[in-house]
Amino acid sequence: MKTRHLFLLILSSLLGVTACTPGKNVSRSPKSRHFFDAFVGENNYGQTFDKWTQTQRTQSDFDLTLLADVTFWTTKLREAYVDEAAEQYRLPEDEAKALAYTEQIENEKYFVFIISATTRELKWNDLDSSKSIWRVTLEDKSQNMRVRAEHVQKLSYRDERSRYFYQRMNRFNETYKFLFPKYKMQKAKMLSLYIAGPRGQLVFKFDNPERVAQAESTSP
Repeated sequence: MKTRHLFLLILSSLLGVTACTPGKNVSRSPKSRHFFDAFVGENNYGQTFDKWTQTQRTQSDFDLTLLADVTFWTTKLREAYVDEAAEQYRLPEDEAKALAYTEQIENEKYFVFIISATTRELKWNDLDSSKSIWRVTLEDKSQNMRVRAEHVQKLSYRDERSRYFYQRMNRFNETYKFLFPKYKMQKAKMLSLYIAGPRGQLVFKFDNPERVAQAESTSP
């Protein structure tokens, strides 16, 4: 890892803020990466991550109850992730393709959201528990369709790679990866992620990028 990147990671950990990728233009030759096709352009992982991230908070009696950063792990963000990983780790072509293929398989099956949560009481930060005080659901705009995550993974702050790529992760929160079955929600125009419980309720609304892409491809 370059010295500048290491410095940014250390600074982010100390201040508890989002790590930023450097605004450096990187020229790349076109390489086929399965569903990523020929990906050519800037080193824009941080910008893409921020584009698909929303922040909400709820409080009671003027005290924070829950602060959550939610990142929609879209196809575009997966592309940027593979490109950034290939750059930072100097991955050979076959390993970059293997990583892209892994992302493709997950992308075909799930809508994935990365949630970095901070709670007033540590015991409330249990989004991965079957007995959690929070209920996390993915819903369509009308709320007629509602699904729970098929898998929830708690990510470790000790993992330096996770800290780099999941850029809202810090030492004061817990970060989770939620995988929702895609086939039930694939036709929804808007996806709403709800975090609800007796301590408050948050909603994060994202356009479904697959529906947007489909509409653009069929427009005259």
